[in-house]
Amino acid sequence: MILFTALLLQVAGAQPASGEALLAAMHDRWHGKWSTTRTFVQRTVVPNRPDQTWYESEAAGVLRIDIAPLDSMNSWIARSDSLYIYTRGKVGRARPYANALGLLLCDIYVQPAAAMAEKVRKAGFDLSIVRADHWEGRPAWVVGAPVSDTTSAQLWVDQKTLLLTRVLDPSNGKPFIDARVTGRLKGKVPAETKMVFYRNGKEIQREDYTNVKLNVKFEPRLFETGPWQRPGWIATAKPPE
Repeated sequence: MILFTALLLQVAGAQPASGEALLAAMHDRWHGKWSTTRTFVQRTVVPNRPDQTWYESEAAGVLRIDIAPLDSMNSWIARSDSLYIYTRGKVGRARPYANALGLLLCDIYVQPAAAMAEKVRKAGFDLSIVRADHWEGRPAWVVGAPVSDTTSAQLWVDQKTLLLTRVLDPSNGKPFIDARVTGRLKGKVPAETKMVFYRNGKEIQREDYTNVKLNVKFEPRLFETGPWQRPGWIATAKPPE
């Protein structure tokens, strides 16, 4: 029934009955097409701070960030709803981290939709609220907040492409971070290449992704939290210009 509803939504453009139905439609639209792994080099721009270069490795349910210079061995690994932070190669105690953004940008397309919907709900989104709106001049579905609510956890999805365009992400405390996708790859897998983050209406971070590689084969244990290891793919990656 969920699959039928999702297909009907894609064909007719009808408003989904629930957040679960919309997430199922997103999954059905891109499942089998989306990349299961990805690497990219990220320029991280924070106001009044020097730019940073981050090397990011992604797979379903996991994310690793290695921060330049790499000989500092400073890395973050997000997995199993937890975040592990390496400082000079030593891993500290894990802290809870739902990584709602990762669920909505990647995992929803490659993992079972029902399981992903439950994770999104646990991350703090009210999936019973769905409405139509517009974002950047395009029709969008909004899940989690009624009209004029600018503070509740909510996700915005382009009605035509069924891709995430904006999310008020509760993963990093209050007030929620407002994350916006501002650029995507052209081609069969339109993964994001640019994002901007706001808090209290002020820009707090801008990200530009280059050297994007899809369906990368990772070495074993890359996302495990044992002794620090350097991702092999970084050796051939070019830093952002």
